[in-house]
Amino acid sequence: MAPVRPCPEFALDHAGNSVVLRASLKATVELAYLTEGGFPELIEQIASGHLATIREAIRLSATDPAQARSYLASITDAPLATFLPEAQRALLDLIASTLTGDDEPDQKAKPSASTPVKGKPWQDHLGDLYRFGTGWLGWPPSEVWSASPRELTVAFQAHCERLIAMNGGAEDDVPGGTDTEAQRQANIALDLDPEFDRAGLQRLKGMLRK
Repeated sequence: MAPVRPCPEFALDHAGNSVVLRASLKATVELAYLTEGGFPELIEQIASGHLATIREAIRLSATDPAQARSYLASITDAPLATFLPEAQRALLDLIASTLTGDDEPDQKAKPSASTPVKGKPWQDHLGDLYRFGTGWLGWPPSEVWSASPRELTVAFQAHCERLIAMNGGAEDDVPGGTDTEAQRQANIALDLDPEFDRAGLQRLKGMLRK
């Protein structure tokens, strides 16, 4: 069973204007489509200080649109050193928590952030999580969008285990068995993106902290 953690949030403040970034499913989906190259390109642009991408990533992951507008307005003509390092760290932390489920580096991880599992695009995986939340769990769309991928994963896995228990603990008695695509994806989601370069992302964040 995947460990239970609240949906990660990261605060930014500049000139008295604060905004909170939340690693929700909605933000994850928005960020996955922000650049043509998906998460690998997004990480690269944030790390290199691409301002247009950073501003849009903040807007898309902010919990309050009005706060995001105020914060973004406050940094429009501000010196880069007053906001850029903090914004880069927050966004990289947010992406790390979304893709890996935590902030800890994994030295065994292989370099890739393009798919959550071999052969499955991140966009498809995130779509599965939305379907699991609204279809299998029966949550309202608003709750599914605000939950983190990890929260959806844990809840769906518990739902599958409950179905198995209700059928006497026999996996084959669950409709379609545990070989269904939904069950396979639930099990896979417990360890999101085993090929994601967690160590590389941590090194980027470490460089920005110096």
